[in-house]
Amino acid sequence: MSFAPAPLQIISRITPDYIVMIVRGEVDLATAPQLQHELADLLSHGPSSTLHLDLAGVSFMDSSGLQALLVGQRTAQLLGGDLILSGTSRQVERLLAVTGVPFASAIEIPHTAASAQQTQNGSPPRRRTFGPATGRVPHRQ
Repeated sequence: MSFAPAPLQIISRITPDYIVMIVRGEVDLATAPQLQHELADLLSHGPSSTLHLDLAGVSFMDSSGLQALLVGQRTAQLLGGDLILSGTSRQVERLLAVTGVPFASAIEIPHTAASAQQTQNGSPPRRRTFGPATGRVPHRQ
């Protein structure tokens, strides 16, 4: 058993219509700047201003990682898009729930027996939203 932190891995899939970023490992003070840079780079130079972020493989995230997500979301919204979190790990979902951060992006709940039953019945998978889900950036006066 090793106590070494899991290295951060970021894999991007870019198509003409959308961008998907898959993140694996730990997002903390040491690795959050790398995630924030990758988010900003893909949003600024990619084919779409909406980015789908798969965090299912994130084993740990602290407040530095949360800040990177919020900066990425703000960047996407300023460009007319959004940051959509999907496949979140329990650790990320708990961090978002405990902090109560007003996150406008929808987060898919991991596959459970109840959601598997709904999917088999033809219903769409359940989604969980933290905070206002308008997707609009508040204007300051």
